[in-house]
Amino acid sequence: FYQASTSEIFGNTSDNFQNEKTPFRPVSPYAVSKLKSHNLVKKYRTKYKKFFCSGILFNHESPIRGSEFVTKKIVKGLLNIKNGSRKPLELGNIYAERDWGYAPEYVDAMIKMMESKKPDDYVVSTGLSISVKDFIYKVCKELKMKIYFKGSKMNEKLVPINEQTDLISIQGFVAKPEFAKKKRGEQFFFVNDRFIKSSYLNHAVVNAFEGLLDKGAHPSYFLYLKVPTSSIDINIHPTKTEIKFENEKDIYAILRATVKHSLGQYNVAPV
Repeated sequence: FYQASTSEIFGNTSDNFQNEKTPFRPVSPYAVSKLKSHNLVKKYRTKYKKFFCSGILFNHESPIRGSEFVTKKIVKGLLNIKNGSRKPLELGNIYAERDWGYAPEYVDAMIKMMESKKPDDYVVSTGLSISVKDFIYKVCKELKMKIYFKGSKMNEKLVPINEQTDLISIQGFVAKPEFAKKKRGEQFFFVNDRFIKSSYLNHAVVNAFEGLLDKGAHPSYFLYLKVPTSSIDINIHPTKTEIKFENEKDIYAILRATVKHSLGQYNVAPV
């Protein structure tokens, strides 16, 4: 039996390179569910002596990849532009890095796992990471297209935050840890479009950066929170910046988890 695990189960790992002994720290619901399947396979293999294997696969691509995935989206978008389309190619963070392999080679690895003498779990990857921006360059080279990037490199400094729940919606940006400040000047919360100060919520953000900041450094953030007006203490004077939430513990947990998850998505992890 072959189980298709995923590199997402490593989550916010502190290791630069992952192998079969790297601890699992999943941060997304998808990764958590995959890890449950991974552990179940391992238990069946150990207890019932079954030939069960898990392949912990990093990103693998092929020409039949769906156009909703960034690699195929870039190839298809640039090819359309070369053929005369005026529709722009819209992308998110082009500085995000991924380990991209070739899908047929990963299938060969799966077959070798099943043909091995002893069942086990294996990591399958290239060991190399490239940015989305570098991938764009490679596609343009193949298509013999010239490309230029203009504008500031603000995306290299910021990690976007976007979370929607029944209790709260969170949007905005946090700065990457290497751009943290010695003073707390660039820390902004807005609740229902009103600027507020909250040491409690600040603690949630700082806690999400655990293991990432130098001593005495303060993360920069610009976060916009939307909550039902009934969950806010409305007795506070409108000119003041303090605010009281009805479900502050839940909001704290959601804010911390959202920032931590976003940092993980952009490959920001403790070293």
